[in-house]
Amino acid sequence: MKREWDETKRDVETSGNPDTNSISSHLVRQALRKPATRPQNQLTYEEMEPAYRFGYGARLAYRAEFPRWADLLERRLREDWRILDPARNHRWEKFRDAVRFGWDFDDEDFADVDHR
Repeated sequence: MKREWDETKRDVETSGNPDTNSISSHLVRQALRKPATRPQNQLTYEEMEPAYRFGYGARLAYRAEFPRWADLLERRLREDWRILDPARNHRWEKFRDAVRFGWDFDDEDFADVDHR
């Protein structure tokens, strides 16, 4: 569902009109339980989630020392990223924006949401 929403937003942003043929074909595949095709070179939410969590956790750990994102903070987070999982060190640039998104995430954004 998230992927469908992201694709619809992308269609509207680029053309001003959603590609309804694309949307309906994806919905048909979902109804038939066929996997939707993923855009090339784009990570799934599941692949990005560890980076979101890392950024959010980093803010909880470092916000007293770094109230805002800064170069020194980024260097420290990159080192933490490498230490936690040396195999993913070379992928920092790929996940940096997701880490930053997690850092910037504000629980207050959901405070007014009706959770029925």
